[in-house]
Amino acid sequence: MALKSGYEYSYNISKDEKIIPKYTAQLVSPSYNPTSDLGVNRKVFIFEFRTKFTVRPRNLNDNCETMSDSESLAVTLLVSTDGDFVKRFYPHFRHINYRLTEYSMPNDQIQTLIHQTLDFAYQTVIVDPSSPIVSIGVDVEACTVQLDGETVHDATNRSVRPDCLIPLELVLPVKKLDKSRRRLRNFVLFGLPRSVVDKGFDMMETCSICMGGPTAGGTVSWLPCKHAFHRHCVVRWLMEKVSCPLCRHEVVLEKGGRPKDLGCYVVSDDTEPGPLVMGLAILSQV
Repeated sequence: MALKSGYEYSYNISKDEKIIPKYTAQLVSPSYNPTSDLGVNRKVFIFEFRTKFTVRPRNLNDNCETMSDSESLAVTLLVSTDGDFVKRFYPHFRHINYRLTEYSMPNDQIQTLIHQTLDFAYQTVIVDPSSPIVSIGVDVEACTVQLDGETVHDATNRSVRPDCLIPLELVLPVKKLDKSRRRLRNFVLFGLPRSVVDKGFDMMETCSICMGGPTAGGTVSWLPCKHAFHRHCVVRWLMEKVSCPLCRHEVVLEKGGRPKDLGCYVVSDDTEPGPLVMGLAILSQV
């Protein structure tokens, strides 16, 4: 279990064959042969990350009170098992890395989780080299812990949960997105400044979108006009209107999602995972 002030994280990695039908019907044909004509062994890898969001009040004897929110992300790959396993797979977990960062999970714990997941998959291949499909389930719990002097209401307000994160459709590099959506996604991920609220709330007194104030541990973003909002609020606003909610200053995106008024690095429109990716799946929030 990893602990960050006000938050705790735990996870369990296991082989999960029950998730195979969710993905293989659209990815693998009935005539699929794991061995190509060149004699290179290729397998389908499925990684499903399932997150449960909880809040732990101090008076419940360390038992987490489960909220109704959860979400799932998945990566499916058809790859050769030859070569450096981690080096080959790791680039395809960038969206997982980003999402875990949104949970306020410490970076060293994120890297540990991803590397342990890849190591588990590698060990699974060694134990059963003949299996054409390797399916891994990763169950993550993001628990917000009530701090001393904090009310349960305040702890819930700063809790990690889907409605306080950017929409999942903007996290993954999904090719189904049209160009305008893709540019917005790149802007959100790479060009929209953000800052985690600590002790000082000088950046924003009230979010004019939801009329709520900043909470410790929350994330604030600001537009080129320098007006600041809750990050999740302004992202959802930009999905409907590409302008500032306050001054209506237009956020003009260049090719690749770069805002003309901000000198931020963003990837190009053509940036997608490499050719090893057979499919990227996103599951609905439940």
